[in-house]
Amino acid sequence: MLAISPRGILLVILWIALYACSSVSKSTAPASMTRSERSDDRYAKSRVAEESIGDSAADEETTELPVEQGKPVAPGKRIVLYAGRLVLEVRTLSEKMREIESYAQTLGGFTEQTLLGEQQAQVTVRVPVARFSRALEELSGIGRLLDREVSAADVTREYQDIELRMANDKAVRDRLYVLLQHEKDVNEKVRILREIERLNGAIDAAALRLKLLSERAAYSTIVCELRLLQSNRPIKLPSPFGWIASLKPAERSIFEYKQIRLPTPEKFFSHEKAFRKKEANALFISPRQAQVRAGRVDNEPKADLAFWKTALQKELLFRGFELATESDPSDQSLVFRVTEGLNTRYYAVALLVTDKSIFVIEAWYPDREAHNELHALVAKSISEAKINE
Repeated sequence: MLAISPRGILLVILWIALYACSSVSKSTAPASMTRSERSDDRYAKSRVAEESIGDSAADEETTELPVEQGKPVAPGKRIVLYAGRLVLEVRTLSEKMREIESYAQTLGGFTEQTLLGEQQAQVTVRVPVARFSRALEELSGIGRLLDREVSAADVTREYQDIELRMANDKAVRDRLYVLLQHEKDVNEKVRILREIERLNGAIDAAALRLKLLSERAAYSTIVCELRLLQSNRPIKLPSPFGWIASLKPAERSIFEYKQIRLPTPEKFFSHEKAFRKKEANALFISPRQAQVRAGRVDNEPKADLAFWKTALQKELLFRGFELATESDPSDQSLVFRVTEGLNTRYYAVALLVTDKSIFVIEAWYPDREAHNELHALVAKSISEAKINE
């Protein structure tokens, strides 16, 4: 009989695995091309009229995935991911947000994400697919409906392809485990273990994707965009004081820099020369990208520190900024939190007021850590400022 070494057996098994993968790829290629050609039709959001919303999910029972993940999808069983989007005009944002969240819970669903702004909000909920049409109808009545969209993505073929690849990887991995038990050569064992590790990673990734598709198919997504009724929106009037209205947290807006001298704060670098020539945005800058700026404006109309602090605070609060700390009447500075998407910045403004001038010192911190580390150092520099009028 012809003797075959363990290394030879490994090569044969890997060759068979590669051939099997190639066969699966070839057999699914035409279907993949067909999916690509139809992807725009399947994935594009199509606007639907009130009476046709129910039709988009009429065949809801076909959207449920196999209960046991990893089992082949039953013949004729489709896996469809439904999603809806509603744009509604409402009188109150917070109250309607709570109403949407509560309704999703009554259907056996849950809230995935909430966003609240000054004049608009967004609530993303997930509801059981069998109740998707009902949820759309009910939520459409939360306010005045401005827009309504439904999309459906058929991922049946993707699910089946992943199942096939995962089954093939498991079969090859099991054969390699058997081969590993009989292999004597240390180097060959290392190679087999590396291949097993790679296959385990691919199997885990495939299982995670199947789980995600299962969850998305079982619970449909509805995004509710809420817009405050026009008559309920507060009237936004800019500050009557030009220098306050023009303030920008991350940009220089006051360009007159004279009659004041600030020592460079610890952990900052000075750009004073370029700043005086109006060639730099910041007077001081730190490695953490925190900035300090300073400028002078006329004290017109003539007023004291308390007046200008109040005017400044009203303007920035109306822009949606939040006071980071309670304001002390004797304190010269105000610190605000500025939310930009998922990021929170910090903006501090200190005022030094004389009979003729208002010296405005601004500090911009890119995150909370920078603010906590550097603000006390900036405050110390401000307390040591020299004014020459």
